[in-house]
Amino acid sequence: MTKRAPSLGAMAAGLALGAGSLCWSQNQPGQTDQQQPAAQADQSGQPAQGAQGTDQQDDQQMHAAMKEWHQQMKQIIQQGGPTAPDKLFILRKALENRIESRVSDTAAQKSQNAQVKQIAQRIVQDHQQMQQQIQQVAQQVGVQIPQAEPMHEQSELSKLYTSLPADQFDQRYIAWLNACHARDVAAFEAEARIAQAAPVKQFAQQQLPTLQKHYQQIQQTAVTIGVIAPGDAVPASGQIQGGSGGSSGESK
Repeated sequence: MTKRAPSLGAMAAGLALGAGSLCWSQNQPGQTDQQQPAAQADQSGQPAQGAQGTDQQDDQQMHAAMKEWHQQMKQIIQQGGPTAPDKLFILRKALENRIESRVSDTAAQKSQNAQVKQIAQRIVQDHQQMQQQIQQVAQQVGVQIPQAEPMHEQSELSKLYTSLPADQFDQRYIAWLNACHARDVAAFEAEARIAQAAPVKQFAQQQLPTLQKHYQQIQQTAVTIGVIAPGDAVPASGQIQGGSGGSSGESK
């Protein structure tokens, strides 16, 4: 049987962008290779032709979209210059932001936990607004955000999550969202300090407080539903504790 592309095209797109920072793994939380969605088999044990054809078409679309994002990344790198890292930041965040919004939209509909549902709705609202600003900043710094989305398998992740019992769904979603926002806060804190492109730096500074607030709320919910231990939560100030060097990041 032909092996499917790595689960969730967005992961592959992140790797193509040279970031590897999308908060997905090749196997989703709680999903093994054997649990990957597969084409329906007929009586002979061979994949049904129609399902296999659909899978191949989806994979072709995913790879075409990945190529478009990768070409934009290569163009930025070839152009070079001190603002190239800032342009890559905007390109990467455009894709990551779409993913967080779409998965959170699923969570807002699926979750039966009022606290989780509220967070999901807030993420959808705030990240949709952020996406509009990303588009504006991208135009200002000369970055073309591809319209193609290398994430058709994101719908498979949604199917996986929605098949779980309600409490497990909430835990998986919040654990994923927690990882995403730990990454987001760290990236935006750095960009707010060191970005060379003024529009990107201003964008990061403006968005950072919102992301820090999200992260704190997510951590609080994660403690409530048993995803993380109380001692591992971010302090109430929203600051991220420093590593072995002993320093802590300052909130903007």
